[in-house]
Amino acid sequence: MPRKIPDLQLIELTGATFPDLESAQMAARSIIAHDLATTLRGLLAIGVLVVRDGKIYPNPRR
Repeated sequence: MPRKIPDLQLIELTGATFPDLESAQMAARSIIAHDLATTLRGLLAIGVLVVRDGKIYPNPRR
C-alpha cells in the first residue's frame, strides 16, 4: 500500500514581510534550492534517478 502524502499547507505572507519582490525572491531562493537538492538526493538513493556522465537521468530500468 503506497504511503499517503500529507496535505500541503499554503501560508500567504503579507506584503509587509519583504520590502520588494527581489527581496522575497532572494529569501526564497536558498529554501527552494535546499528542498530541490534534498528531493534529488532522495530519488537518487531509492534508484528512481541515476547519474550518467555527470548528469541526472530517470532510471531506465524502473
